[in-house]
Amino acid sequence: MFTRPTLMKTCSWRQSDSSLHPTFRDAWTGVFGPGCEYGGVPEADSVKPAEPQGPLPQRERPVQTIRISRLTLLGVLLLAVCVAVPASAQPVLFGWLGAIPIVLAIWILRVRTRVSESAVDVRTLRGTRHISWSDIKGLTFPKYKSARAVLHDGSSVPLPAVTFNDLPKITPLSGGRIPDLHASAQK
Repeated sequence: MFTRPTLMKTCSWRQSDSSLHPTFRDAWTGVFGPGCEYGGVPEADSVKPAEPQGPLPQRERPVQTIRISRLTLLGVLLLAVCVAVPASAQPVLFGWLGAIPIVLAIWILRVRTRVSESAVDVRTLRGTRHISWSDIKGLTFPKYKSARAVLHDGSSVPLPAVTFNDLPKITPLSGGRIPDLHASAQK
């Protein structure tokens, strides 16, 4: 849970009862109260560090999500405009064409590959598959296709949206199982 820091005090002077009283304005709430000496500095005794409420958040493990660029939705929008012309002219014959841009947009928004230190999660239109790094023998990069994870049993699983250029993102999370070919080529 987030706690607001108590050290966020800005001092100002307010006039009341025809005399000047040093006050502070809490920067978060905007409430005025006592606590400033001359010169606009809060008293050392009035400022106490915030106590953490509840357990401290655990450091999250790094996760890399690789997905299709959202910019491709502009192409889907253009396709929807092009399909709208025949679909509105002859809805009985061409009305089904309106489903194509909708399915493409859902596919673009859903398909992704999440790589963590423990596993690779593959999400497609049909479902999600969790593959542990210990089950992966290696990666292949077929021409004009996304990468495929080759498993120890000989089967392969497509990794949506993962290309050869994403290899530097995957390598540190694989724990040395996947070599960084970009770094070795630069040497």
